[in-house]
Amino acid sequence: MGYMQKEERALASKSFSEAITISEKIGAHFMNACASIGLGEMQFYQNNLHEAGETQKKALQLLDGMTAPVACEAHRTLAQVFYQLNDLDKAQYHADKWMEFALLYDKVLDRYIMCEIFLARLNLALKDTAKAGALIEKTIKSINQNHFVHRKNEAAEVQSLIFLRQGNLKAVKELVKTHKLPFTEVRLFLAEKNTTAALTLLDKLKNKFDKDFWQRERLEVIILEALSYQMNKTKEKALEAINEALGLAETGGFIRIFIDEGKPMEDLLSEVNNAGTMVNYTEKLLKEFKAEKLKNKSIDLSKGYEQKEQPLIDPLSPRELEILKLIADGLSNRKISEQLFLELSTIKSHNQNIFGKLGVERRTEAVARARELGLI
Repeated sequence: MGYMQKEERALASKSFSEAITISEKIGAHFMNACASIGLGEMQFYQNNLHEAGETQKKALQLLDGMTAPVACEAHRTLAQVFYQLNDLDKAQYHADKWMEFALLYDKVLDRYIMCEIFLARLNLALKDTAKAGALIEKTIKSINQNHFVHRKNEAAEVQSLIFLRQGNLKAVKELVKTHKLPFTEVRLFLAEKNTTAALTLLDKLKNKFDKDFWQRERLEVIILEALSYQMNKTKEKALEAINEALGLAETGGFIRIFIDEGKPMEDLLSEVNNAGTMVNYTEKLLKEFKAEKLKNKSIDLSKGYEQKEQPLIDPLSPRELEILKLIADGLSNRKISEQLFLELSTIKSHNQNIFGKLGVERRTEAVARARELGLI
């Protein structure tokens, strides 16, 4: 655990393995479970998703029958594993179990805070930006009230993703100024189309994470590097970087890390697929992108709204389209909240999401832009 605190992951992994060997010899099941939980976390950071999952399942079997709050740590890694495998139902299940065991600590530890941060990220993946935003705001208040200052950067990272989804770059800039958020800073540079600054920062991060047990962070760096080169229209380097990322990700079976990057990533993977490299993996990822689109075009039968094919990087959800039409009909926020049986604050959050996706600031501009795009 000391090596983990010092971020010496290779040494932590070695010590956990030794502890497992010793505990198995003497039948110390609880210590075996604790060491397995630690090893599973290290395997996750090394991009060994399936191995990490199996190690955590073994830990839970060893803890079976014990009222052990430490089980939350196993469910934490399993939630993250299933998130990356894009099995969001299982990710939700393990997040719920994570919270259940975390609360056995009676909120004296920060494990429930970590779970809330993950749940906000999960809701963002499920396209419920309003829920994700409300949850992360609640979590930040808990962090401040309970002095969990070491979790501020993690919460700000997810909050920045929500602001980026909404197109609120001003809020992202404020977070970058007050928190240590290198990945957010890169995404901000890309949102501003400043690829030179993005690639300069990514080069520094790549050197920092060029270690065996920092593969998870290194993978994210290379993915962002590929998208930066793509935006910069440096096709050869973009393909080189994305192929490197695919090589790192394929064994672990990563899916979500690519899907979360949206249409620019889908376009880049299509180019890789057309070039005939890593065809099986890229085809699998492109199928997942297609399934994601179909999911987002679902029909709300009770209201009769269908999400159309949209010329937007981040398409409007069925609920957002519904609210947009009511705005076009001249209804106030309060009238919309009454008609849809939603809180006024929820309607306002949806409005911000709609404005961000359409690249506007006012209701009248949103309606005009939506009509221009054929959305209403």
